[in-house]
Amino acid sequence: MVAGWNETGMGWWTIRLKAENHLIRQICLRPEKDLGEIAVGYALDAAFWRQGYAREALEAVVAYGFNETFLDRVVAVVRSENTGSRSLLERWGFTQEPDVVVGTRTRCLYSTRAAGRVRMAGAAPRRR
Repeated sequence: MVAGWNETGMGWWTIRLKAENHLIRQICLRPEKDLGEIAVGYALDAAFWRQGYAREALEAVVAYGFNETFLDRVVAVVRSENTGSRSLLERWGFTQEPDVVVGTRTRCLYSTRAAGRVRMAGAAPRRR
């Protein structure tokens, strides 16, 4: 993981509840080797679904990708049955593209571009 950060300036972050410093899972921005793209991915413990935490983390990490690493495009690869994540990506302005094969599995592909994106001041996640 450290090597990835050193090579690309991207990797994994933990998602924590600020007040309690409680770990609720993780989010990443990293190269997706099967696609040759930079992908965002996240996972939250089920007790924290549909409370805005994934949206807040997604917004911060994608802003980091556009504003700090100067990406033009970020993709997300999602299982077709993961309707919650698919809906979140669509609400946040990701566009669904044709399905892709990652490894041996077919997945839904979403993308967003930096152009027209609102920059979030101070939204970049902190590396630890």
